[in-house]
Amino acid sequence: MGLLAAGCGGLDFSPPAIEAILPDHARTGETVEVVGERFLGSDRVVSFGGQSAQVMLWQERRARTTVPAGPMGATLVVVMVDGQRSNAVTFTVTGP
Repeated sequence: MGLLAAGCGGLDFSPPAIEAILPDHARTGETVEVVGERFLGSDRVVSFGGQSAQVMLWQERRARTTVPAGPMGATLVVVMVDGQRSNAVTFTVTGP
């Protein structure tokens, strides 16, 4: 008995990917949309410069989140889904 490599039912084991953050800048506590693909899974996190963000909505191609407290200026945003890391996208945390 061998394992079939082809015909796995269309499972995609690619990591999540961020396409855009809308808007591309915001203040701490403001809501932003992280847009991309493969955001569904059992263990998910959006982080801004290593700080986990509160996510209010998860969808396959979108995560609605608030910007966590942290330093102002350019920071990298990453989505982790089931241990797989997305590409990093630059986001700007603006002042009060």
